[in-house]
Amino acid sequence: MDVPEPSPPILTNGHLRLRRCRHGIMLYNLNDTHLGTMLDLYGEYSEAEADMFRHFLKPGMTAVEVGANIGAHTLALAGIVGPQGRVLAFEPQRIVFQMLCANLAVNGIEHVDAHWAAVGSAPGRITVPRLAGTQRTNFGGLAVGGGQGDEVSLLTLDSLELPACDFLKIDVEGMERDVILGTRQTIRRLRPTISVENDREEKSPALIQLLWDLAYDCYWDIPHYIHVPNFRGNTENAFPTMASFNLVCLPREKKLTIGHLRKVEHARHLAALRGLARLDRRAGDQQPRGTVARAEALRSGDRPVRPGARAGAAVRDHARQPRQQPCGTRSLRGGAGRLRSCARNRAGQCPGPREPGRAAVKGDSAAKAQSSETQLGSPAAGCRSR
Repeated sequence: MDVPEPSPPILTNGHLRLRRCRHGIMLYNLNDTHLGTMLDLYGEYSEAEADMFRHFLKPGMTAVEVGANIGAHTLALAGIVGPQGRVLAFEPQRIVFQMLCANLAVNGIEHVDAHWAAVGSAPGRITVPRLAGTQRTNFGGLAVGGGQGDEVSLLTLDSLELPACDFLKIDVEGMERDVILGTRQTIRRLRPTISVENDREEKSPALIQLLWDLAYDCYWDIPHYIHVPNFRGNTENAFPTMASFNLVCLPREKKLTIGHLRKVEHARHLAALRGLARLDRRAGDQQPRGTVARAEALRSGDRPVRPGARAGAAVRDHARQPRQQPCGTRSLRGGAGRLRSCARNRAGQCPGPREPGRAAVKGDSAAKAQSSETQLGSPAAGCRSR
């Protein structure tokens, strides 16, 4: 069982703060409405993703992270592969990259190669807008290309001719397909497990089709950013509706499956999935109403959060255990939050409990799915998130 770490910050200097977090000491920007705020309040960020990393990585392996930000997941990857392993981390934003390097240095991590570069489908140069650290924004939501800013190297992973790549993580704000196009030779040669963000409906079908063409099976991974309990023992979740929409992709020839994740069955799965989950992946200036206010109310100076403090009425405990619904529909993911009982159940029309994986009673018009793993968008997949 995790012991909450409610200690005060190690250092606060203007908009920068240094604090002990789950995977090590982290330097972050207090003006970051997204990652920085979450580290400040909870000492962790999307920890369910780190849990997923552990399923596919072990000491001595090589992981590649494209879009490392300040290193919240880089530190987790480095800890999993250990000093005998290797992590390559790429981040194109100048001040964000500087904090990434600071977080690696302050934790004495020497087996991570950090690169100030963007990754895409072809080599060249690309403009990355320069955001002032003193402005409040979601620094991780910045799209590169066009406008004014720093001219940064644009490279392909294929050009590196990596000798090993066991796990490839991609989170690049809409450029995910470009990254994979520039990594096709490496993917065909080394066959890594791939975790790639897929939260843009207009780009999702092409991304999924590319992965299928590379002979990968894809599964939806939808981890909430914040869980209760968390590293700092904060029971108030200021970001209850926010989650990542990721794909976990496995080489088809290995004949692997992920039992607790939903397999992608068609290229336009994202729109139906988003409607079912009612979750948002939004930029800092577009967060759901009240999110920023709740976060600011929780962050009161340097006072530590008292472990076990009573949560407000609006707080939701997004448990990491799967939850069986009365109609047999399960949560989308073990660590991605609970689904509320379906509309038929609330109307008193649900056919009632049944064993996972078993078909509904034949002839039941209210449950046309052939198993509890119903297709999204079908009449039987009517559950919504809280």
